[in-house]
Amino acid sequence: MRLWIDLVNSPHVRLFSRLLKHHENQIEDLLLTTRDYGYLRGILNILMPERGKNAHFIGQWGANLFDKLAEHCKRTDLLGRIVSGFRPDVATSKASPELARVAFGLGVPSVNISDNDLGVHVSKLVFPLSQVVVVPKAFPDRVLRMTGAVGRVRKFEGVTEAAHVLDHLQSRRKGLGLTEGSYIVVRPGPRGASYLNASRPNETLENVVLGSVRRIPGLRAVFFPRDGAETKIREKLGSRVIVQVKPIDAMPVLERASAFIGAGGTMTREAALLGTPTVSVFPGDEPAPTALLIERGLILRSFDAEEIAEHISAHIEDQDKRKELKWRAERFVESCEDPAEVLWEEIRELAH
Repeated sequence: MRLWIDLVNSPHVRLFSRLLKHHENQIEDLLLTTRDYGYLRGILNILMPERGKNAHFIGQWGANLFDKLAEHCKRTDLLGRIVSGFRPDVATSKASPELARVAFGLGVPSVNISDNDLGVHVSKLVFPLSQVVVVPKAFPDRVLRMTGAVGRVRKFEGVTEAAHVLDHLQSRRKGLGLTEGSYIVVRPGPRGASYLNASRPNETLENVVLGSVRRIPGLRAVFFPRDGAETKIREKLGSRVIVQVKPIDAMPVLERASAFIGAGGTMTREAALLGTPTVSVFPGDEPAPTALLIERGLILRSFDAEEIAEHISAHIEDQDKRKELKWRAERFVESCEDPAEVLWEEIRELAH
């Protein structure tokens, strides 16, 4: 099998790293393309160092509507030139609009996995051009219909981040060397993402983090930044903030944290599945996978700093409570299908 994989965001690396670890011997030749965006290059070098050396870094991220359009068109053109020479049997990605368009234009069948039901702009570009769309069962059918998923839809039990946790449990990389339970992890929202329906999501995060940390003496905040969103928090908390600029594997850091507070999606769900007390301050309606974990009691959705501080303190002071949360997270992961295996089944079927 000749396989083309396109990575457009850093969380995608772990999913496809897991897929390749398990099935690389069944792939005759691999074309790996990726955007040069955020932590992506660094995470690729950590999780897939050998593959990273041969990856094609093509295209950037567009902050506004025109830039998104321009970068999409430019990247589609450049990928088309590379892929036409490679001649893959199958193409796959986590909702890459450029992969979907190039594969369709060159007559290459594609399998695309997606879990963001709020990202209708991307889904409308990806789903109608895919032979197979893979989504979690929590993904709403109305969004599939609205975005034109006219081909085969494969639904899986659980959430995509189950693959991330399973992969982490096999690798167990080192964290930052901080004392377990001495810090919370903070992740801002993706400013400029087309699916966000709140203009200042990270200002809410700042207020929540400042209010929560000040109520818990001795607690530090490890910040995985986006676009300088940590600036005000660092100014007001000083040495109690660690800004992690260099790309690292965040999973061991999340697992050893007292808590996680996030305004995004992927890292929020990763923390929850690791059994870390997790708070979501996502602006607007939650994505369906996050809503599922809120319903299962693995994530607290709150914008009240006092409530959040009490939630975190309760899990610090009562280790039985923390162990019970971790047990429930483990049971949930065990109930999930492995998204990497589900994706591989569809890739293999198309190739044959």
